[in-house]
Amino acid sequence: MRTLVAPGSVLVGVDGSTGSDDAVRWAATYAAAQRRPLAIVHGAGAPESLVADFLVDLQQARLGLLRKGRTVTDRARALAWSITPSLNVRTRVEACDPRLLLAEEASEAHLMVLGRRGHGAVTSLLPGSVSLALAAHALCPVVVVRPAGDDDTSLRVVVGVDGVEDSTSALTFAFELAADQRRPLQVVHAAGPARLSPALDTADGMAADMAGEVAADAGSVLVEWVAGFAEKFPDVSVTCEVVQGSAPGALVAASEHASTVVVGARGCSALTKRLLGSVSRSVVEHACCTVAVIRGAQT
Repeated sequence: MRTLVAPGSVLVGVDGSTGSDDAVRWAATYAAAQRRPLAIVHGAGAPESLVADFLVDLQQARLGLLRKGRTVTDRARALAWSITPSLNVRTRVEACDPRLLLAEEASEAHLMVLGRRGHGAVTSLLPGSVSLALAAHALCPVVVVRPAGDDDTSLRVVVGVDGVEDSTSALTFAFELAADQRRPLQVVHAAGPARLSPALDTADGMAADMAGEVAADAGSVLVEWVAGFAEKFPDVSVTCEVVQGSAPGALVAASEHASTVVVGARGCSALTKRLLGSVSRSVVEHACCTVAVIRGAQT
């Protein structure tokens, strides 16, 4: 198969479910704000799965899947145009595994959008195989949509940073999203548990003081680092927070009052491709809102 997605498109995987519709709405709104084309893609499943004991003609099975698939993409395109009538929309339907099709098309996409709930061939766009696999393997950022009061403009965009270069793309995406959606931005850095010597573990007051100093130092560095981004987005209201504890726990907790949580994914190593990083994976699985997993520079 060859890629049909125009370079820099917003790619959305659809299956006709309610979760798929949520993904189309998010993708169409984002594509319009970013002035990018929208590519609607549906993997209808492999025709071989419908052939039992060769009693069903393989070609007929394939044509049947494609007919049903076009109904799905036509409906998704109509939904996208109902949101933004002038949006440049392209659709693609193939009788194949949706994971393979979406991973292939992601090579040219600006980002991929998936629904949180599905059925049929794309059922596992849930926490589980497809969303996690694509977040780990896709060559572009992946957004897993879970609507959580999206009409409430007081809900913020939350981005988790660790102060290293890998966070730059996630922070840039978060600022752009907050600006597009006119939402406040919360930058969260999880400092981890305070690392004290055994002698200090029983000294509660001293431990608290040391933890406070560590958090204050980290907070100063964080504010200084974020300031450069804030200058480029003067209309975005930004707060920075350093929390003790794990990054997944902090971001999942923050997701309760967020529209989107943005996390980074480190590199494209063989290990990363086999298993999405623990922070990203945990947030995708447990967050109460939409999650964007950002890896590297975007096209």
